[in-house]
Amino acid sequence: MATSIVPQAVPAVVVKNPDGTYAVRVQHTLEGNVTEVQFHNHVFGEALATGYAAFLNGEAKVVAEVKKVAGSVDADAKAILADAKAEADKLIAEAEAEAEKIKAEAKVEAAQIEGTAKGILAAAGIDAVKLVDDAKAEVAKIEAVAKMEVKTVETDVKAEVEKL
Repeated sequence: MATSIVPQAVPAVVVKNPDGTYAVRVQHTLEGNVTEVQFHNHVFGEALATGYAAFLNGEAKVVAEVKKVAGSVDADAKAILADAKAEADKLIAEAEAEAEKIKAEAKVEAAQIEGTAKGILAAAGIDAVKLVDDAKAEVAKIEAVAKMEVKTVETDVKAEVEKL
């Protein structure tokens, strides 16, 4: 498998997108030929973008140094760079897999919390209905006592009026 070096006129730069994801901006020529590599994972996007930019910039430095020393990149240097790129790709894949695992665990935990919250809410609703029913019963008792008092007062008043 032949690999090629990503041409860079200036070092690769990490850019934070407005939606909270990250990208690596690579300017290939001084005239402004630019590529942006997007990292859409909200959990590991910054780390992946930073790692990728560091990899590209490091790769560019290695290539420049190899060219200075050897005059050109020979087959051994290409193999070393290919191995480094393969290792970086492996690390990125592992990081993305770990991010997906964390995301799945967070979804499970969120579902558990939601279930607990729904249970608490249902219990609170039952308690609220009971309190309202108890309050209505208490109001009915107070009304009954008040009506009896009013009748007693009416009876007493009628008796007093009849005495007069």
